[in-house]
Amino acid sequence: MGMSDARCARFAMMKLIGQAQTYWLNVEALLEQRGLEPIESWENMRVKLREKYLPLDLLTSPH
Repeated sequence: MGMSDARCARFAMMKLIGQAQTYWLNVEALLEQRGLEPIESWENMRVKLREKYLPLDLLTSPH
């Protein structure tokens, strides 16, 4: 049986290190400062991390 989406996101957060961890902590802090809901789903977290760490041409090119 797999993990729930929220549990998968929490697990991924624990595994972040270095700049990725710092980036994610800043994302969470910014959302909180703006009074926005935290990112709690794996899908939303994955999208946000891809926006930051994958080159734009990989995101826009057809596969």
